[in-house]
Amino acid sequence: MSKLELLSRAHDREGFDCGSEQLNCFLRQTARQHSERGISRTFVLVEENAQEPKTILGFFTLSICTVKCETLPPAEAKTLPREVGGIKLGRLAVAKELQRKGAGKILVIAAMRKFAEVFDQAGGSVCSWMRRTMPQRNITSNSVSCRCRLMNSNCFCRSRQFGWSSKISR
Repeated sequence: MSKLELLSRAHDREGFDCGSEQLNCFLRQTARQHSERGISRTFVLVEENAQEPKTILGFFTLSICTVKCETLPPAEAKTLPREVGGIKLGRLAVAKELQRKGAGKILVIAAMRKFAEVFDQAGGSVCSWMRRTMPQRNITSNSVSCRCRLMNSNCFCRSRQFGWSSKISR
């Protein structure tokens, strides 16, 4: 059984290898600094009963971003302010030995749940792809139309009236 934690000194960053030196270096040298400075947050997947230093099975990084409406189709952009807030899934990696074994799916779902937590507290737009993928939450919406490229961090949904239930399955 595994669990998600915010990256801390208790995690073995040096032992992580996903096969991408760029992602390995980010986790080892930059991720915790970014978290401390408020630039982004890195969440790590670890075994539930792991002893320190905890082996990292995978990770993802989230940050707040702005979507410029000029990048949207004109019909959608004209009904919105020039910029709207969003959440960017910046990096996602799985340890080599767990690749193609479902750990990536666990991380993507965990990231989507983190999105939902933020939108539950702050409000915002969530893509319809996410709505279909997390069916256990109670959502009401008007006029849903999504041009979703979630993995490219270019997700925007025209519906501005989502009501997220506090009882999101976690």
